[in-house]
Amino acid sequence: MKKKAPMINPEATKHILSRAGRRILTAGFLSGLVMLTACDDFTRFRNEQYLCPQNPYGINEMIINSAKVGDTARLLTTDGEISLIITEKSKSTLNLKGPAYFISADRENGTLKVIEKNRFRQLRCEVKIFTM
Repeated sequence: MKKKAPMINPEATKHILSRAGRRILTAGFLSGLVMLTACDDFTRFRNEQYLCPQNPYGINEMIINSAKVGDTARLLTTDGEISLIITEKSKSTLNLKGPAYFISADRENGTLKVIEKNRFRQLRCEVKIFTM
């Protein structure tokens, strides 16, 4: 003769599942909150563009695809394209160095301080940032 399985009270099971469900929901909410607060770490692509309107210095645009120390940026001038190396980086400034240029870029207001050979120039450019 086979033994019958003991009956489980459906009300007790419902209570256990809802408690487990609440724990999972709380853990999911907290981990989602942590991910949202650190969403800069999950940026896949960031492009900074400094657009300088017509100026007597011939600097048209500076493009930065990756703003890590040691990466390259492009400086577009009336004479062509120049590669610059990022030497220093912070949230508010970038320092770049090229064959004949040293540039300090203010990332907040778009001001470029340019030293070309022995001449100092300051340009006000429009900053466009694209992030994905």
